[in-house]
Amino acid sequence: MAQGPPQYSPDGRWMWDGRQWVPVAAPPAAAPRSTGGRNLLLAGGLVGLVLVLGVCGLGVCALAVGLGGSSSTGPAPAGDVSGTYALKQIDGHNLPAGGSFNQLVIDGSLQLKPDWSYSIRFSWQGELGTGRYTGDDGLYTRSGSTLAFQPRDETYRYSGQLGDRSVLVTYDWSRNGKIDRFLFRR
Repeated sequence: MAQGPPQYSPDGRWMWDGRQWVPVAAPPAAAPRSTGGRNLLLAGGLVGLVLVLGVCGLGVCALAVGLGGSSSTGPAPAGDVSGTYALKQIDGHNLPAGGSFNQLVIDGSLQLKPDWSYSIRFSWQGELGTGRYTGDDGLYTRSGSTLAFQPRDETYRYSGQLGDRSVLVTYDWSRNGKIDRFLFRR
């Protein structure tokens, strides 16, 4: 009888060998994604556009503050926001939870690094109950309390909103046109 794919613990550190849980050296890697020259060109164009819009946006914010105005979203969290945030909710539901997709998310994290790179990870179960571990790495930008994430080697983007020791990430998990909201807290 053929054996199915290995089953990993939600934290990705253990694998079920059919008899017992055994430690693994590293969490299973996400499936490789295809890349191409066109994707790289589009990603470069999007990064350039975001930089131009970010600079213009900062100029408008500086002008508003200088004129005594205020932002409609309230003041941005001051200082360094780098660190690790734990996934707490999806679409307003505490974990474990699903979204507009057919997976049950068990755990997740968002790491914002001081060098403007990020890592987002999810532990989830698919429709057949098999455990999976996936995520994205890339660069992020910040404009006030808004974050923009650009996954490495991908053309899609997603955004986040900084709060009090939290980040609310809006993300089309399964690329089905339905936006899910992931709340991460420190």
